[in-house]
Amino acid sequence: MRYNDAHKTTRCVIERTFGMLKSRFRCLDESGGTLQYVPEKVAVMVLVCCMLHNIALRQSNIEELEIITPDEDGVESVPQDVVEGGTHARNQLIQTHFVG
Repeated sequence: MRYNDAHKTTRCVIERTFGMLKSRFRCLDESGGTLQYVPEKVAVMVLVCCMLHNIALRQSNIEELEIITPDEDGVESVPQDVVEGGTHARNQLIQTHFVG
């Protein structure tokens, strides 16, 4: 139950972030809530908007931004060990902070 409460709080932060991105970058909001592209392309579009937002916030530190390059399919793939590591970290977090 505590995990679900924390998850709900985090989701609110994410929803506010997407709201801010939609208000700043109208290309994310023109379709009434559904972008008419494949999910991989939408993920890249959102990532680029986040990067542009960070550039706007840190105009003087542009050289510190990391450039992410997609693979030959145009999508950055996540290695399986990273996915498994994330799942393990989430389960550990739940056990440490929300169970017991």
